[in-house]
Amino acid sequence: MHNETSSGPEIGLSFTSQMHLTWQPFAQATERRDNTEELRLRNRRLLQLLLFYDDYHPEQRTEEIDQKNGLERIEAKLDAVIQLLTFLCSQPDTDEEQRLVSLSAQYLEWAETERIAPAVGERLHIRLGIDPRLPQPLELVGSVVQRIPQEVDRVKVRIALQDLGEPLQGILEKVIFRGHRREIARIRAQR
Repeated sequence: MHNETSSGPEIGLSFTSQMHLTWQPFAQATERRDNTEELRLRNRRLLQLLLFYDDYHPEQRTEEIDQKNGLERIEAKLDAVIQLLTFLCSQPDTDEEQRLVSLSAQYLEWAETERIAPAVGERLHIRLGIDPRLPQPLELVGSVVQRIPQEVDRVKVRIALQDLGEPLQGILEKVIFRGHRREIARIRAQR
């Protein structure tokens, strides 16, 4: 999996990788019109699980972890397993296309065929497989703020993310920052 990071005044620190992505106009996403707070909570749990995967190093565990912290970690793991199993049991197989996606805490970008790309101002429901270790995608809402011409018949679509809420946005920033650090470490190791 090729990852890269970039930052710029337009989108800020971002993480770029091959991700499964599907989108549809928000008005058509009736099956997923959950309560905004429920959607934020589901996305926050997924990103926390991703951070947990990155934090967990069995060889670094010490006896200093008290029983309360151990029980909280077990409860968080069980919650994540239940959430993922529920998702897997309730979802039909989908053919989500894998694309090169750039994600920041405020924006999402990907290349799309010009004739099917959403129009500027259109509000979208987006399913984003941010990491192959997570079978459940993030479900995001955003509005198209820009269509940037690319090669023939292709445009880069930039979405301004909406309705994230402060806790979810903070966790998303941590995930992006960790991706950035891993990429810097990879580049240094190649030198």
